[in-house]
Amino acid sequence: QNATLTFATATTSDTKFACVSVAEAKFHNHFAPTPSQLLKHPLAALAFVPRDAALFSAGAFAGAAAKTFTAPLDRIKLLMQVRA
Repeated sequence: QNATLTFATATTSDTKFACVSVAEAKFHNHFAPTPSQLLKHPLAALAFVPRDAALFSAGAFAGAAAKTFTAPLDRIKLLMQVRA
């Protein structure tokens, strides 16, 4: 198993203590929806989409929506600049 071990020490005027924490990589999705939940709520299937893919698609959608709504305004701005 892959684990990350970090060790930190802190010193105050009269007290010395150490803190050790171990973080393990998460390989299994323990919060996966059950089949009955999937039948009742089909959008629960999005829990199976990897986080990186979800962030990439959200960014792509946001960029496409922004260009779709701002391009006509830029065209109007350019037409007004050329006319004046």
